[in-house]
Amino acid sequence: MASDAVWWKVAWRNLLRNRGRTLITASGLAFGYLSAVVIVGLTDGIVAELIENGTRLMMGQVQVHSPEYRPERNMHHTVGGYDGVDLEALLARIESDPDVTAAAPRLYGGGLLSSGEETRAGLLFGIDVDREQRVGTLLSQLSEGRLPEAGQYEILVGLEMARQLGLEIGAEVLLMAKHNVDGVYDSDPNENPDAVRFNNLDYMDALNRRLDVMDATAVSLCMDNKLPIIVFDIGDEGSICRILSGESVGTIITGSD
Repeated sequence: MASDAVWWKVAWRNLLRNRGRTLITASGLAFGYLSAVVIVGLTDGIVAELIENGTRLMMGQVQVHSPEYRPERNMHHTVGGYDGVDLEALLARIESDPDVTAAAPRLYGGGLLSSGEETRAGLLFGIDVDREQRVGTLLSQLSEGRLPEAGQYEILVGLEMARQLGLEIGAEVLLMAKHNVDGVYDSDPNENPDAVRFNNLDYMDALNRRLDVMDATAVSLCMDNKLPIIVFDIGDEGSICRILSGESVGTIITGSD
């Protein structure tokens, strides 16, 4: 105890001996501690904001997928597979968890977006507009126009995609994606093993032959607007990149001229 008292006395005497030096040292220590607190606070805030933006905008706090969906993220391996699933029952089961405040279904897929002579590859999201607004901020980032209405075949397009395609509010965009279909055949290849696939096809041939490509009205609209149609298997890995690089993939439907 006596030794401790001596050391305390010496320490206080040294502090008071040169008060200017003591003040500078104490100020330096205080500034360093304050800087560390500010930096740690800013770092924690940035990380929290990144997590919040990522989860609220796109990812969500928790995702439910089919066991076969990852890591390839194959759109054929969605929840329920080809047989489908009772979506309302699944959502009700998820929301019955007391820790879940809201749940929304999503369908992800790749496709081509065309307008006039411009075509771009894009990531497509199928959403439930009402439910989506409960789980994220994706739809709160609307810059122009309004939110899509259910059953009206309306879409939202990102600003950069709209710029590249030259789109404006009210412009029409054709979206077409196929699965397990790598082109147009003269007959059903599932029933006829000798079915022949077309590499190139004319609009009128597609209409006159009544080939099951797409709705006849849609083909007519593409013909009137001279919009080429490329029918390919979206599940074929790298197909979109090959198309964009100019490689012939699937069946191309264009005009005779």
